[in-house]
Amino acid sequence: MLEVKTLFARLHFDCGDAGTGLIEVEVPTRRGDISLDVDLMEEVARLYGYDNIPTTAIEGATTPGGLTKPQAVRRAIRRLLTHGGWQEVLGYSFIHPEQAETFTLLGNGGKAVKLAMPMSEDRSVLRTSVIPQLLDIAAYNANRKQPDLALFEIGNLFHTEEETLTKQPQERPALGLLLCGRRGNKQWNVQPEAVDFFDLKGALETVIQYLGIPSEEVVFAADRPADYHPGRSASIYVQDGESRVLLGTLGQIHPELQQAKDLQDTYVAEILLEPLYELASSEIVYRDLPRFPAMERDLAIVVDESVEAGALMSTIREHAGELLQNVQVFDVFTGSKLGEGKKSVAIALTYRHQERTLTDDEVTGATDKAIQALTETFGAELRK
Repeated sequence: MLEVKTLFARLHFDCGDAGTGLIEVEVPTRRGDISLDVDLMEEVARLYGYDNIPTTAIEGATTPGGLTKPQAVRRAIRRLLTHGGWQEVLGYSFIHPEQAETFTLLGNGGKAVKLAMPMSEDRSVLRTSVIPQLLDIAAYNANRKQPDLALFEIGNLFHTEEETLTKQPQERPALGLLLCGRRGNKQWNVQPEAVDFFDLKGALETVIQYLGIPSEEVVFAADRPADYHPGRSASIYVQDGESRVLLGTLGQIHPELQQAKDLQDTYVAEILLEPLYELASSEIVYRDLPRFPAMERDLAIVVDESVEAGALMSTIREHAGELLQNVQVFDVFTGSKLGEGKKSVAIALTYRHQERTLTDDEVTGATDKAIQALTETFGAELRK
């Protein structure tokens, strides 16, 4: 205590005892930089010498740093796509009002947010979809002889229910994908092929699988979202019990829009990330290598052309029993021999038991149940 008083005396600070081991210090008006008790402590430490103060370990509860689940999911998606040859882009959050009228399905009826003082009409509203910006980037590259593109962007969509904002607009994160051009480069022995709808669908399925989301929880429905090609598009739903929640859309852009942008066949997709945050799992599930052989059965069934292959596969999984390990469509055939409005779908069924070898009767019984369910549900017939 005496040494502290001596240090203050060197500074010409009047001080005295304040009881219970405290010192009362009067700071001269010339030292306007000292207003708190910690300022006085700093003066003492400076004069006493920082090297003379003993080092003490910090004590107290600590929290280890880490990523939140949304941050981890976004980072996982970026890592997967970039490793797969996709390029990440960063588009403007401000777009033209006409662009805000396209690809609005994920907006759930919301309106575009208008800027109070935009710098130009081209950047006068907040984007309601990631796709218009991806199309602008694709057109920019195509005009510079770069037609082969695989682009993605993770960004936010903005919607409001008000004409004039009085509350915070809705902001939702989304993933946008764009694919056009050729699959691979020219080689002397292989001709490059144009990308198609199934390249884009496969990329989305890979993302979903990589995030640990069971494939049966995500359903692709062959419908016709606005601004997409009427015969090459689909919607993606999250299966929630008996109901479905819209997750996103994918497909080839509408021919009129494609012509207006002066693009070749271009495929885009857009999905909301919030449902993926909830469904994603980082747990790694290990399974023992199979010790017993699998048994396979192939079915070729004739159904109406309107019947989706995904619905057929779901019905088979539901009725074939626990022995069924995998279901895969490997051929689709249409022709006059099948009848008007009919198609043949060939499906491979794989059965396996982890603890014993299956018998023909077991596999035949499970397959018969699946065939009966297909017949009752879709009016399917075995192709002869």
